[in-house]
Amino acid sequence: MNLSSEYTEDIRSLPGRSAHKRGELFMQKLSGRKLLLIGFTLFSMFFGAGNLIFPPDLGAKAGIHFWPAFLGLAISAVGLPVAGVVAVARAQGLEKLAGRVHPVFAQVFMILIYLSIGPCLAIPRTASTSFAMLAPLVGTGAGLQLGYSVVFFAAAFLVALRPERLTRWLGRLLCPCLLVLILVLFGGCLLHPLAGQYGAPTPEYTSGAVLQGVLYGYQTMDTLAALNFGAVIALNIQAQGITRQEEVQRSTILAGFVAGGLLLAVYAMLGHAGALTGAAVPGLATGADVLTVLADRLFGKAGLVLLAAIFVLACFNTCVGLIACVGEYFHTLVPSVPYPAFAGFFAAASMLLSNLGLADILRLSVPVLNALYPVAILLICLSFVPELEQRHPLVYPLCIGCTALQSVASALPLGPLSALAKVLPLGAVGFGWVLPAAVGLLAVSTLKNDYDAEDAMQSAILKAYENLDQLRAADKFKPWLFRILINECYRLLNDKTYNVDIDEFTDIGETQENLDDRITLWETVNRLDDEYRMVIILFYYEGMKIKDIAKTLEISEANVKKRLQRARGHLSQMLDREDFQ
Repeated sequence: MNLSSEYTEDIRSLPGRSAHKRGELFMQKLSGRKLLLIGFTLFSMFFGAGNLIFPPDLGAKAGIHFWPAFLGLAISAVGLPVAGVVAVARAQGLEKLAGRVHPVFAQVFMILIYLSIGPCLAIPRTASTSFAMLAPLVGTGAGLQLGYSVVFFAAAFLVALRPERLTRWLGRLLCPCLLVLILVLFGGCLLHPLAGQYGAPTPEYTSGAVLQGVLYGYQTMDTLAALNFGAVIALNIQAQGITRQEEVQRSTILAGFVAGGLLLAVYAMLGHAGALTGAAVPGLATGADVLTVLADRLFGKAGLVLLAAIFVLACFNTCVGLIACVGEYFHTLVPSVPYPAFAGFFAAASMLLSNLGLADILRLSVPVLNALYPVAILLICLSFVPELEQRHPLVYPLCIGCTALQSVASALPLGPLSALAKVLPLGAVGFGWVLPAAVGLLAVSTLKNDYDAEDAMQSAILKAYENLDQLRAADKFKPWLFRILINECYRLLNDKTYNVDIDEFTDIGETQENLDDRITLWETVNRLDDEYRMVIILFYYEGMKIKDIAKTLEISEANVKKRLQRARGHLSQMLDREDFQ
């Protein structure tokens, strides 16, 4: 992750700027060269020096299970960041996207993101990572680390007061240098591999390597950063003369694919090198240790000096960009406090935290990121289903609220609430938030009134908590909770008559024909009798298996299949009358 100011300046200085001045104000499509340049710039924004240490560490720890773990890393450290950029571009800014939950939530969420990618985690990590690369050359004494961090952050603060020239020069130089370094290390592994095969995995990667890889990818913090990058990329595409919103979104998506492809290739090379290094030298604590051992074995002391020099400069550049970015953001929130005061405070706080050491900072980041990431993931996913928000405005607050409650309770020590959050299905592997999100979605899917859905959710959660002692097996929790929620929905349905207002739907980002078809299908499902509508929603919209639906509705599997068959028949007849294609 790299927030240096040079990237936005580089985009705005593309040839399109002069073309814009010559009058090509209404350009409708970016050229392939400009798209590639914007994609490379987005890659540079994601790929800071800090990200260099994670794939080798994953490879060393996952061992023979590296490629399944890498698949998980690719999802959370490549796929989600690219999706985040597109989601924010479609919503025209993070504030608008998060504001679909509530304006207060948007403000709090943005502050938490800036604190995470700023003084709480990412900025201290720049000093601790670069010192870890210097340690083999200068030693590891506490006094040395303290002295280094004081000099490092004092210099970063001074440069952050006027960062433009230095960060632009360093950014243009260091991104190619980092790529060359990766290619050299990877080439060295191919020509002179440190081990003949991958080693044994550490305990956490012996099973469920894919899910563990997804969780490990949180450490890059790129999904959180992407929620800020999306608006920047969209604005700079518009600066090239692109005026149509559809083309801005298309260009953003293509640039995201370019950046994602580059990240995927780089992470794969680093991970492979790390897996071989971990097999040759087991027990390395961090990715910095893995890279140090790799450079030393391949190139000796000269390799260590080159590695340390590039890392110190790259981390310094990233640190300056982060201090400037976070300082400017908080200055806009509190204009009465000057920017230099915020920059100085964040530099001093980061200096203190950096002396915890890289390993401790990474351990500290785990609960914080596990609390924030599920909310960011769900926010991104919901943004790609616009008709849900249009028909049910409370889908965002309900789903995000349930998800945040579980993720925060699971990540932080909150007593009985944490214990309850961790017994949810998938809670033991860090994905307990999936069920609360599905519960929120089921509530708004079953009830056609958002406020009734909110009431049903509250009643179901309260009843589940009060009757938790009646749950006999943890693996039955999901159908048990769904049964309680469905009973609450039925109770409200029996008291009300609903009218469907199809005019509430509007076209957002897709063709009117496709959106009309989806709306028609959804509204027809809602007109089915309760027993048929419920099995359709659970099977097709919630993705539940026949046996789970049977447990949830307390009917036989044969009965579920019969209801599905009849429901499909009713739907077919109703849709035929409406000439649905």
